[in-house]
Amino acid sequence: MKKSAFTLIELLIAFTILGLLTSTIILLIKPQEMRNRAQDAVRKQDISVIAGSLERYYADNNKYPASLPVSPNSFAANSITYLKVMPKDPDGAVGYVYSQTTNQDFSICTTLEVPGSETNPFCIKNAF
Repeated sequence: MKKSAFTLIELLIAFTILGLLTSTIILLIKPQEMRNRAQDAVRKQDISVIAGSLERYYADNNKYPASLPVSPNSFAANSITYLKVMPKDPDGAVGYVYSQTTNQDFSICTTLEVPGSETNPFCIKNAF
């Protein structure tokens, strides 16, 4: 009675083909670019949240703050907490840049890793 089994050569060829397919798929999905896009989405969300807290501060004080606290501190004034924890850049690199030119004006910016159709740096300014 003859037993059928895979030979060593057949197994090596099968594993080689699987390896080539796997590496091709990894190259096609570009994991680093996907990671960068995800971090950019977090950056945009973070500065949007900060901008919202700045608008709440303005509604209470009729001016924007001169500066923002550094992460992970809270953003509070006059016993009112506007933001429990200041967001931190996903890479922990430069982070978010806040500027206030007058009491009625602010901008908060971040640098995106994958600019795409967005301007770089990406900024949110007050609505006034």
